[in-house]
Amino acid sequence: MSVQSTAFTAAGLLALYVVMPALSLPISWPSAAWLNHHVLEANRVYATGTYGKIVRFSWDELPYILPLHEYVFPRTLGLFLVGMLAWRGGVLRDPHRHRGFLLAVASFGLIAGMLTGAPEWLQANNPWALTPVEWSCLANASGIFMGLGYGAAVIALVELTAAKRVLQAFAPLGRMAFTNYLLQSVTFTGIFFGYELGYFGRLGAAEVLGLGIIVYTFQIALSIVWLHRYRFGPIEWLWRTLMYGVRQPMIALAQHGR
Repeated sequence: MSVQSTAFTAAGLLALYVVMPALSLPISWPSAAWLNHHVLEANRVYATGTYGKIVRFSWDELPYILPLHEYVFPRTLGLFLVGMLAWRGGVLRDPHRHRGFLLAVASFGLIAGMLTGAPEWLQANNPWALTPVEWSCLANASGIFMGLGYGAAVIALVELTAAKRVLQAFAPLGRMAFTNYLLQSVTFTGIFFGYELGYFGRLGAAEVLGLGIIVYTFQIALSIVWLHRYRFGPIEWLWRTLMYGVRQPMIALAQHGR
């Protein structure tokens, strides 16, 4: 796919996502009554259910969750193509050369995202007499603007400022993202689900935040220790081996010299 066709497709997909609230699409959303009942049932099953009950409950809710993924698919694919364009254009490979562009995208994206985010006070005054559907379209646009703005801002902070020294601490975690994702899933399902500790719905926001920081810090330390000896996380190694069809070297280069 050429750069021009990629850009055109990305723009089309993102534009489609913005106007989707105004379209009559065959996407069935669960009713408010179903959602309220489902939340109550989820609190009971996740906190006290056996492994089998939790799996069945999660499986049964899939038909109600899949419409959400259908709805955001144009945005997901569109932003994926934007990432391809950023790589092809050298923005990700040589951010210093594209300093002005990154700062412009970060500034415009964040400002436009906040302006189109339809805060409650703006909707209450409604100076443009917009309909609820039009507000929904603006909210969709806001998510795209904010995503691009945050992405450009993070790249600029990491590559163009002294914040790189601080943010570099998270690099090992990112190099083992797949492994850490699965490890985090196993850890928190064990803590919250009924077949182990069953803390689902029993902790406050501050307690959950503290628990998340502890687990996150532990994963950073574990990733640093692991990558000191190995080139990839275990799941990343398996994924690369399957993708290339060749067993990938696992031991870090520094270890070969010993």
